[in-house]
Order: sequence, then C-alpha cells, then structure tokens
Amino acid sequence: MTEILSYTACRQLSQMFFAIVFFHSSEYFLAAIIHGRSNITLRSLLLSKHYVLAMIFSVLEYSIEIVLVPEMKEHWVISDLGLALVVIGEIIRKMGILTAWKAFTHLIKIYHDNDHKLITHGIYGYIRHPGYCGFLVWSVGTQIMLCNPISTIAFAAVVWRFFAKRIPYEEFFLRQFFGREYERYAQRVGSGVPFVKWRLVNSVCRAIFCHHVFQVMKEVWTIFLSEQFWSLFHIGGGVKCLLFSLWLWQHPLSLYAAVLVCSIWKWKSGLGLDSVP
Repeated sequence: MTEILSYTACRQLSQMFFAIVFFHSSEYFLAAIIHGRSNITLRSLLLSKHYVLAMIFSVLEYSIEIVLVPEMKEHWVISDLGLALVVIGEIIRKMGILTAWKAFTHLIKIYHDNDHKLITHGIYGYIRHPGYCGFLVWSVGTQIMLCNPISTIAFAAVVWRFFAKRIPYEEFFLRQFFGREYERYAQRVGSGVPFVKWRLVNSVCRAIFCHHVFQVMKEVWTIFLSEQFWSLFHIGGGVKCLLFSLWLWQHPLSLYAAVLVCSIWKWKSGLGLDSVP
C-alpha cells in the first residue's frame, strides 16, 4: 500500500487534480466574464453525475493498478504525453471560447438571438467545433497521464459517442440559423472530432426527431406541474412522487405513461371537464 504514497503516485495524481480543478474553474469564470455572473448557474462548472462517476472510476483504477502492478505507472514517456495532451486540449478549447466569445455557450441554442453569429475565423477556420475537440483531447489525455489503459479506452469511446450524437443535432439548428453559409463552412472545415463528418440528410432526420421529442417532453412536463392535472385523476401524493421520480430518471415507462395520461387530460379538457369537484 506504500505505492499510493510514492513519488510517482503523488506526481501523477496531483497533476490530475490540478487539471480537473483548472478546467472546471476556468470554464465557470470565463462563462461569468462573457455572459455575466447573473446569467449563469453552477451548471457552467460542467459537473454531471456521469462525469463524476467516470472520474471516480479512473482514480479507483489507478489506485488498484499502482498497488498490484506499480511498474505500469513508471512509463514516464507515456505519462508526459498525456500531460501534453491535457495542455493541448485546454488550449484548443479555450481558444474556441475566447474566439467565439458570446457566441459560445455550454447549452445548444435552438433559437437564434443577436449574439449568436457564425464564427469562421481564428481556430474556427481549422476546426469546426474546437470546444468539443479540446474536451475530447483533454479527457483522454488525463487518463494517458495516469497510465490508465482501461479508462483511456473508455473515456475515448464514451466522449466520442457523446459528441458524435451532439454535433449533428447542434448542426441542424446552425443550418437553420445560417443556411447555405453554414453548409459551405461545414463542408470546408472538419469537425475536430474523428470520423464525425458533415452529413446533411442523416443529421437533419435525427435532429428533427430529437427536436420533436424534446417539444413533447417539454409539454408533458408543463402539464405534470399543473395541480389541475393531478386533481382530475385524484392521484395521491405517493403515486405523484413515484411518477415524478421516474420522470427525473427518464425511465421510458414514465414517458409513455405521461404522454398517455396527458392525452386523456387534454381530451377531457376539450369536453369541458377541466374542473373536478
């Protein structure tokens, strides 16, 4: 167990800790500077449940491997390569944020506003999504830096899959906002995420479907918040809490049940049965 207190472990884990703290704190402060402190929330720290679990898993893997096979962590060329990737990833992402300025947000915009402009200069002239590219390089780099073989593969696969789904959805709206100008730009400049290319037809189909699902879920959620809805079916607090919990965990059955009962509610409302004694 003394290996966990060795020079190797202290150096690599401290580099990991500093990389995580710097990444998330800088994301928050840049968002506050660009959009104003009153317009952002703690979500700008970019800390999700799945992300935290992934980082905990990587630390557990490191701890187990340095105890069982400490020589695996002594490959300093590989570890330093990971550190270099962490720095490169940070630079790419931060250059994207600073170049786009107010056009850069942590959430995908589905409505166009005056601050949202198509940025094609600077790093955007070489990478279409430097924010995504930078995070992919950064996240994989943290695991190479720790010499974590399992987490390296897992992080690369999971992060790539996330962006492979997110980019087509985002680009559907970008095409709506900027039309042919964005199409020409997307065909000319790579996405920055390997194997994620400009695919107009498939991207549009998937994005339209996702957009409609989002609208349905938003409408269902609005109805769920209505006390009139619950009183109509005489649903008690226990059942209400159960359905609400299922909704929060995005269980498929809760969505189907919600759509069904909300459809019945709308039908009854149309018959003048809005109020129940």
